Amino acid sequence: NALWITASNWSRRILLETAILVPSPLPNTRFYYFDLPQTYNDIYVYTWGLPQAVQSHYQDQTLKAYQVYTTLSSPGRVQYDLEATPEKIEQARNKPQIFLVYQTDLNNGDGFTLRKVGREEFFRLVGVKV
Repeated sequence: NALWITASNWSRRILLETAILVPSPLPNTRFYYFDLPQTYNDIYVYTWGLPQAVQSHYQDQTLKAYQVYTTLSSPGRVQYDLEATPEKIEQARNKPQIFLVYQTDLNNGDGFTLRKVGREEFFRLVGVKV
């Protein structure tokens, strides 16, 4: 089914774009993703499995990946992985941290872009004052 293929391609492309933006992460790097799609036409994209996908892609079990996202049921409301609350992100400052933002981009063939941002911009987008 074409929808399943597209959802699979999105998952794969998120990893490939991550690797382009961060070709060689240091051991113990924490990846924080903002607004990754949870589903594509009701097909799960990265509702589960993102940390394992990042570890597998880089062949490094010390890497961590977390999601911060807005909810469809409450637009503008931000939800966090349990380990990706602003407090937990702050506590992990002694580890390498990468902040990535997913954005819909209708001019792009796949409909999205992933970009690397700084800590301050990430928190600004999430709506947290640091």
